[in-house]
Amino acid sequence: MTRINILLFLYACTAIVCFDYEDLTIIPKIFAGLLMVEYFIQTVHLKQTNKKGSFNWGLCCLLYFALYSLISFAFLPYDLPGESIINIVMIYVLSYILIRVVDNVRTFDMVLLGVSIGLFIGFVFNILVPPIDEFGRTGRFSGTLGNANLFALMINFCISFLLQRYKLYSRFWRNLVLIFIVMSAYGVMMSGSKLGLLMYLINVLYLIFYIRVIRNTTALVFISILIVFLSGYFVSNFMLDNSEAFQRFHYLQDVFNGNRNYSDSDLLRYNLAVKGWDMWTQRPIFGWGYGAFVYLGGYNLYSHNNMIELLANSGIIGFLLFHAALVQLVVMASRSGIHRKSNIAWTCYFGLMVIVSSFAIVLLGEKLFWLLYFSMVAYLKMHTVPREVPAITVHQLN
Repeated sequence: MTRINILLFLYACTAIVCFDYEDLTIIPKIFAGLLMVEYFIQTVHLKQTNKKGSFNWGLCCLLYFALYSLISFAFLPYDLPGESIINIVMIYVLSYILIRVVDNVRTFDMVLLGVSIGLFIGFVFNILVPPIDEFGRTGRFSGTLGNANLFALMINFCISFLLQRYKLYSRFWRNLVLIFIVMSAYGVMMSGSKLGLLMYLINVLYLIFYIRVIRNTTALVFISILIVFLSGYFVSNFMLDNSEAFQRFHYLQDVFNGNRNYSDSDLLRYNLAVKGWDMWTQRPIFGWGYGAFVYLGGYNLYSHNNMIELLANSGIIGFLLFHAALVQLVVMASRSGIHRKSNIAWTCYFGLMVIVSSFAIVLLGEKLFWLLYFSMVAYLKMHTVPREVPAITVHQLN
């Protein structure tokens, strides 16, 4: 196992475990710095071949955000904190390095393993020390991410990555993946994320009907009926009086039945979206500046909507760059020479999850999203572009 693999694993894991703990965020930053040093050693000191990579819309999008953050800090009349600039610049640098050092499947798997373990640690933490809301009920699970919607989204992202590699794992690792998916059901439901639950059910259907982990037709029908029955039972009845998460699902059922008005949270999100849209119509090309919505929107909150945040902060340019990066994934998958159909389905589903989740969470400056995005880019490049054996590998073999 190379130093790059170890550092990628440690960074991916600690980026999740230390995400919401201000005193611990220095830990993933240390691993990120060591990763940069290791990349420098391989490309300069050991004179590793470093061919110019193909154009990537994701890097272009991050570069635009990074430069715009500097312009916003220097020239625009609101107090953008320096931490925001450092954060987006670090994401850009790490992303640039990531698509160059993830050049084999083992390295890709180390990133995925780090993310999986980080999410599992957060899940166990919530089990051992359940969050309690102001009414004394069990609060929404957020792992170590501090945001229940982000927690559910990252679980679903992780499952989609694991399912892409599922058929290529050994029986032992397949069993671990299945255990992770089964345990994730409880984590997603307890997060109270309605979109997260929908995505999880899609992942399960993909596992059952496309990957066909269950071969026997009778067993397949029985398991499908059981999943539908248990899903309805859990959402409608289980822990309904003791959990904030299931109160949310019950509330959603009432909304669809027309039995209840929308909550204050729903109305606030609507008002945030309307305000963001108004801001964009005033400055449609470049928007109001990187991170501007929080300071100029009037609510002292981010918009809770990735599309609105993109339009209000970075204008139509940032909006198009971000979504061009998603489209490029599907294009890369269509050009891949190995597992082409599977890659296309994977990238389309990933893009769909991003777009659907855009109505609940902001991803444009989220390091965990970009970590998975560029890991996917690197994986697709492995299956599309013939790659030479890195000099570091030759050196080690000799």
